[in-house]
This record gives sequence, C-alpha cells and structure tokens, in this order.
Amino acid sequence: MPVYHTVRQGECVASIGERYGFWWQSIWNHSKNSNLKSLRIDPNVLMPGDIVFVPDKSLREESRGTEQRHRFRKKNVPAELVIRIMSGNEPRANEKYSINVDGSWHEGSTDSQGYLRAQIPPGASSAKLFMGGDTDGFELALGQLDPSSEVSGAQARLANLGIYHGEIHGKMDDATVESLRDFQRAHGLQETGKLDKLTQDKLSRVHGS
Repeated sequence: MPVYHTVRQGECVASIGERYGFWWQSIWNHSKNSNLKSLRIDPNVLMPGDIVFVPDKSLREESRGTEQRHRFRKKNVPAELVIRIMSGNEPRANEKYSINVDGSWHEGSTDSQGYLRAQIPPGASSAKLFMGGDTDGFELALGQLDPSSEVSGAQARLANLGIYHGEIHGKMDDATVESLRDFQRAHGLQETGKLDKLTQDKLSRVHGS
C-alpha cells in the first residue's frame, strides 16, 4: 500500500526508492511529490522532515523464452558518487584514489578536471577517501547535505569550499554572515551577508550536489 515517508537525515530519493523497492524517478516524478520537487529541485538533497509519497507497487510482466537464462538489472542500482577534488583553486587531476564506502573498497583515478566518479549502493551513508599517497583520508558523510535554502545547508557548502570554519548549527550568526559576504564578493554578488535566492543558486552551482 502507498505510504508517506518522513525524510530522516542522510536520506535522499534514491535511498528511499531502494528501501521501498522503487526506481527513484518513479517516486520523484509522481504527481503527489510535485510540491516537494518544486521546493527541493534536487532529489539528492532533501531536508529532514520532508514528506515523500511512495506509491503502491504495480505488477509488471516480461515475456522471455523458456529453458533459457535471462538477466534482469534493477534500476537505481548502483548509484553514482561524484566529487570534485581540489587543491586550492586547482583540480587534483588524473590522480589515483581509493575509497571505502560502507566497508567496500573502490579504486580509480580522477579525470582531467579532478572529478571522482564511483558506483555506490543507493543507501550508502559513509565513506572514507584516500587520495594518492595520503594516509589520513577524508571522512565523507553521504546524504547529509541540507538544501542550500537552509542556513545549515549554506554553512555546510561554505565549509566544504573552505570559506566557513564554524559549527554547522543552522543559525545565522556573525561568522555565517561574514562567510556569505566573502562568498558573494568572490562571485560578483551584492555583499549583503543574506542567504537570498541569488546566493542560494550560486552556492548550489559552485558547490554542486
């Protein structure tokens, strides 16, 4: 039967789809999620407390020959993790990496623009990334990013960009205002220190999902 799922921290439409046995687009594009889709824009960035409608499952039939082996691939699996690795303003291009995602190791190299692309389970919640000969690694909290329209989401993005150095607490304090001004100055926006729509959109584009 259909359910209304309340989003918890770390969840996205892909992980919710995995939980209920749906391809994420079947949920995201459902008419009863149109308001949520307009509000959040990105299915990978939801806010705890958001309500996602999950429809009832429908039976689908596929015709195949008997006494033969057939392979079926489940949509939504695996998901793709995309991260751009930078050193200052320069991408760490064509550099080897290894990443541990919920206990499973993946290895590869970044591309010419410093992008890392790895296939991961839709419900993955944590990862540790090692670049080149690094031994300390970077802890990644997958799915923990709040929307850029929220103060907590702006703080997290500014922190990832090396502009904000405070706690991710969701309060518009002096440190957050100054960080927003620094970001606005760097990207040719009016230096208001406010999380207006232009700043939200620019922050989302510069940071990525």
